[in-house]
Amino acid sequence: VSAFAPLPGLNLRPRSFAHQPRSTVSWSRTLALQAEKAEKDAGQDDDEAPPLSEDWRNFRARLVSQEAPPYAVTAEMWNPDPETEDEAVFSGASNFIDPRKRKRSSRVRDGAGESWAHEAPVEPGCILIARPDYFGKSQHYFNQAVICIVEHNEKGTAGFVLNRPTPYKIGSVTNKLPGFEECPLYMGGDVGEGVQVLHGVRSMAGSKEIVDGLMMGVDPWQAQELVESGEQRTQDFRFFYKYAGWAPGQLKEEVERGVWYSAACSRDLILRQCLHLPKPLWREVLELMGGRYSLISKSTYGEL
Repeated sequence: VSAFAPLPGLNLRPRSFAHQPRSTVSWSRTLALQAEKAEKDAGQDDDEAPPLSEDWRNFRARLVSQEAPPYAVTAEMWNPDPETEDEAVFSGASNFIDPRKRKRSSRVRDGAGESWAHEAPVEPGCILIARPDYFGKSQHYFNQAVICIVEHNEKGTAGFVLNRPTPYKIGSVTNKLPGFEECPLYMGGDVGEGVQVLHGVRSMAGSKEIVDGLMMGVDPWQAQELVESGEQRTQDFRFFYKYAGWAPGQLKEEVERGVWYSAACSRDLILRQCLHLPKPLWREVLELMGGRYSLISKSTYGEL
């Protein structure tokens, strides 16, 4: 058992989430109170398929890429129902894309380690991409949000918003993580309490594997040793305050209404720090998905 004694509200071990529906509580105010409190406290057979030697999601991504349709993507294919709200998203888009210029979804090369993303059902390790026109009038913190789902079962769903850095660093809310004081703190959602960690260290004590190579939870002392030895970097760990939660059936209903696009993606998109990126994560993921999703990205940024 680690000797690490967390501050109230700080939990670096993987936890079971209370699947509460999202609220409209002010994140900045809540986090400011948390930081103020922390400062005061100062504390095989032939008929069996051979086992995959890689993440099965990489294998699936290549299959999706290979099965991409050889025809052009048109506005009609994007939104066959003129009554849906998505029509406004691609207003003014070209009705035809030259097949010779069409980009396949899920850019994947064998062994190249290239980033990839493609449409997929909601499952642990997937990401949710916010529809661009949905959170403009309320819950602005979800505008162009990309959320990594870490738990999805009959009790509900929980995940972390990947691209919402706060003005705070870990050292401003706790002194219990030596060596990680300069790590950025992200606002993971609007429900729950505590700080959680995502990383890719399979050997980390006390971690829970979300999907192959994506872990949640950390032993602070082991993490510090790995950084001091040069085996890991501080930027390999991502810290999130709170989380996004859905009650049973709530997320399914929102996905069916088109509030979120659900996708599988490469781990690097989840584990990279979302600071000073050459391209916003929301935009990059949609472009990697290709097809209508790429059109949504281009339309949102005025490129159509």
